Amino acid sequence: MKSSPAVTPRTSIRFVAVCVMFCAILVNIFALDEKLARKPREEDRVSTEGTEVGGKQSQLYRDRRTVKNNATSNLLDFANRLKDLEESHNKTVRMMTRQFQELEKRLDGLLRLSPRPAGESYVSLLSYLLGQQMQNPGKGRVGPPGPPGKQGPAGPKGSKGGQGKPGTNKPSPGPPGPKGDQGAVGKTGAQGPQGEKGEKGQDGAGNSGVQYVRWGRTTCPTGAQIVYKGIVGGEHYTHPGGGANYLCLPHNPKYDEYKDGHQSSGYMYGTEYEVNDRDGKQRNLHDHEAPCVVCFAKSRGSMLMMPARNDCPSGWTEEYHGYLMTAYYNHKHSTDFICVDGDSEFVPGTHANKNGALLYPVEGVCGSLPCLPYVNGRELTCAVCTK
Repeated sequence: MKSSPAVTPRTSIRFVAVCVMFCAILVNIFALDEKLARKPREEDRVSTEGTEVGGKQSQLYRDRRTVKNNATSNLLDFANRLKDLEESHNKTVRMMTRQFQELEKRLDGLLRLSPRPAGESYVSLLSYLLGQQMQNPGKGRVGPPGPPGKQGPAGPKGSKGGQGKPGTNKPSPGPPGPKGDQGAVGKTGAQGPQGEKGEKGQDGAGNSGVQYVRWGRTTCPTGAQIVYKGIVGGEHYTHPGGGANYLCLPHNPKYDEYKDGHQSSGYMYGTEYEVNDRDGKQRNLHDHEAPCVVCFAKSRGSMLMMPARNDCPSGWTEEYHGYLMTAYYNHKHSTDFICVDGDSEFVPGTHANKNGALLYPVEGVCGSLPCLPYVNGRELTCAVCTK
């Protein structure tokens, strides 16, 4: 079973106030209607008395009275009475407006009052709404507060408050800032203490390895590693200047700064075999470009090119043997002696008489060179040895 909602004192006050307001409006409306209805009744009474007297008089007298009632003076009186009624109506409207405004103020103040105790009489409330004074000295309640006044001036500045208590929230780190500029290089620190002695390394062979060029070939002997392959280069045989040595040029050069075109410079040419007047396999090498290969013997520590021998001294290892070769004796450009492999190769597709740097076999000439053991006009051999 559901219980009905409780009626609070404030709800009762609002209901009584609405009822009182409605009753006041009805009273004023009835008073206005009573006042407006009183005037026509008075006029009807005068008209009725005139009719009774007119019945006793002759028709001529009634006609004269009718003319007299319709005269101009009676019209002016009627206009004045209408004006009085209008002024009375306006006064009534103004009075009701003031009463409504006063009632609205009282009702607004009443709604802000604290709730009345249960069972207290509402006589004082009705008297307050109707504008009457309570004849209950010393026992009446305090009236509702008046309308709020204007805002007063600002008060003096208060004293500074004490320090607040520490917060309970844990601070969270903000986002990382931008990377700063690199600082200046600091001073060199003091030398640290000597470290512990390291472990002993493995015993080495005592050699750091040796590299050499195998002229006229593209492979290295057994036991040696290929560093790179290339072609033999040198200065043009007609030039009196330039480099005097032959070089093993790689197949894939790389350049840094350069200026294309020939300026005042030394020159580098490819190198051709010049063996047209020789017999055997060497004859097939004529006017071909000579190849070369750079080899590295890791287990060796020294290298020796031994001229006029096709073998190596005792205790040395032969890498290869062949023939001594250099430039033609009557050319303007002189070059070093190199040991070209006896089983030489040539660069495929290079058979053409383009000259450049040239390689000729070397022959012994008796005189200052002692003959027997040397033989005049015989090609000298050579060997490349390592140890």
